[in-house]
Amino acid sequence: MRILLIQILLLFISLFSYGEDFKIYVENETSFLFYRENNESKGFYSELFKKIGEDTNIGLDLLPLNPQIILDFEKNDKNIIMDLIETEEREKKFNFIPTFFKLNSKIYFLDKSIKSIDNFKHRKVGLLENYYITKEFKEKYTHIDYIPVQIKSRQEGIELLKDGKIDAFVADNQYGMEIKTESLDLTRIPTVSTNLAIPKSNEKLYYILKDYITKIPHEDLKKLINDARVNYYQYKFKDKYKDLEGKKLRVLLPSGNDYYPLYYKNNDVGDGIGINYLRDIEKILKVKIDYVILKDISKISDDIDMTLVNRETDLTKEKFNFSNSYYNFTVSVFNKMEDGFISEVEELYGKRVVVSKSESYEKSTLKSNMDIDYLVVDNLQEALEKVVTGEADFGLGDEKAIINKAFNLKNNKIKIAGNTNKKIEIGFGINKNNPLLYNAIQEISESFLNGNLAVNLYLNKNHKEDKNYSTLFLIFLIGIIIMVLFRNYKLKKSERRYYDLTMSLVGSLEAASSYNDEDTGEHIRRVCLYSKYLAMKLGLSSKNVEEIGNFASLHDIGKIGIDHNILRKPGKLTNQEFEVMKNHTKIGFQILQKSSLGKVAENIALYHHEKWNGNGYPTGLAHEAIPIEARIVAVADVYDALRQERSYKVAKSHEEALKIIVEEIGISFDPRIVRLFLESQSTFEEIYNLNK
Repeated sequence: MRILLIQILLLFISLFSYGEDFKIYVENETSFLFYRENNESKGFYSELFKKIGEDTNIGLDLLPLNPQIILDFEKNDKNIIMDLIETEEREKKFNFIPTFFKLNSKIYFLDKSIKSIDNFKHRKVGLLENYYITKEFKEKYTHIDYIPVQIKSRQEGIELLKDGKIDAFVADNQYGMEIKTESLDLTRIPTVSTNLAIPKSNEKLYYILKDYITKIPHEDLKKLINDARVNYYQYKFKDKYKDLEGKKLRVLLPSGNDYYPLYYKNNDVGDGIGINYLRDIEKILKVKIDYVILKDISKISDDIDMTLVNRETDLTKEKFNFSNSYYNFTVSVFNKMEDGFISEVEELYGKRVVVSKSESYEKSTLKSNMDIDYLVVDNLQEALEKVVTGEADFGLGDEKAIINKAFNLKNNKIKIAGNTNKKIEIGFGINKNNPLLYNAIQEISESFLNGNLAVNLYLNKNHKEDKNYSTLFLIFLIGIIIMVLFRNYKLKKSERRYYDLTMSLVGSLEAASSYNDEDTGEHIRRVCLYSKYLAMKLGLSSKNVEEIGNFASLHDIGKIGIDHNILRKPGKLTNQEFEVMKNHTKIGFQILQKSSLGKVAENIALYHHEKWNGNGYPTGLAHEAIPIEARIVAVADVYDALRQERSYKVAKSHEEALKIIVEEIGISFDPRIVRLFLESQSTFEEIYNLNK
């Protein structure tokens, strides 16, 4: 209650205390964070403060700040400064609000033979004018005896580096590089946060902005960043990569679901850091991405345009150039909870260490001269199991992935025992036959700031994995049905138990349906996902959405009662055979009616072949008389059936399937549902590609 009153008070203050606009000055205008287009401020910061201004009724005008006259800006009580480094002197004049990025200092260079900061002795090092890192570097790295070269911007540093006029330059890691560089962390310079500096004379404004910035939802913030990235690069590129527009890019995904946080399934739709960046690339370059999963990377074909994970094997080096990293991590060591910790890598000497070949590293992770008994397994889950069972003493991996996998397995027997000094850089691999795409990805990679986010938008909570059930449930099909029928009246006493057993029945019926027909388990799963998505778009109640998502998979359950010779006939059915096939709707209805799953399930099975114009079967219903759940599943089922290859037909492309569905508007399908389908057609294609 107290917090609510404070928020109301702050809102009241924001509405009535300010009759003037405030100017926010931003030091950098060369990235998607902030830039000027036709004398108008654009970028992430601009959109953020526009949103804050709209929500709080405060005028916040964003302008570029010249760092050479920053002291003059500090003197004015009306000036708010973004990205101002906090110092003891400035703390007397400003209140600071930490924002979204943390800055580490680095030295950037191209010479791969350089392994230590000491290698820059007597070499030319570019130092930015009037920059806090320059001051820190000069004070804390005097022992190097380098040759300082004054530069005006990071961009000038990159150009001088490419021309060989300097050997390196010093900067923070707030922005990426448009060329692939090497770098070393300047560990003597402390990490700092980007701050919003507000003069102490405006304390009320400070509290309003602090409350807003610290509580802005992660999803809202992520959308602002992603939208700003897309808009900036579309503005920056203009027609530079026009030759890529409209192209279909085949992107290789890792097999399995062990690539958290780069790629994982979220409600059966692809998600993760890498997938988020690929979606932005898709919008920026106006390309279409087809996802490909390949278990055996040795069989990679020449038509793969990109890889999600940078695995620099001999094979991939032949075919791919690798982009700047979009994610990095230091390899962690894990072991059993009751065992000890390690303080240095040498303590693994003589131990049994398990590594996953699904990671972007294998035995090369540690020093090659160490006597370690390596055990290589297929995935991280197996690695955890080997440690728990005592078959391995330690395991290696990304700490975030280890913790997330243990969370999903409800495994409280694993702990992080220490870290190695091995840093893994993850980037995209781009086919060497497509240099234009490589150049575009390199430029866009400037904005991949995942490692710099103080509040990591992509890793703010553990991802809960979906569970895939085996067709072994077929064995229990009859037993489960009998159990549900016999215990139905008892189960209603316990809603939770009833729901669990109902879903067990649904899972078993799904398995039976896919086993009996050419329809695969993937087809059934996709129809569920399409149907649930359409139900949400239609604005149906949460209960209806849930039921449609659960029971859409049972639309063809009646095919269990159809002769196999008809179901699996390789050619077109005769009229007589088609009349027999039509009976699957009634059979399905009878099965589900006896199983007591409810009206939604029954309606889907009975009416999903009805047509909007009344010419469908089995009853000839038309328009709104057809239950909404059946109209939804009708569109979802036809789209997926068109995309699938069958014994009697070839698969249609996404575009061909769309054309056929459009032709059936008002004939077979509800026009309103088709409109929603077309508005979201890219989501449907994504669901199909990620659930093949």
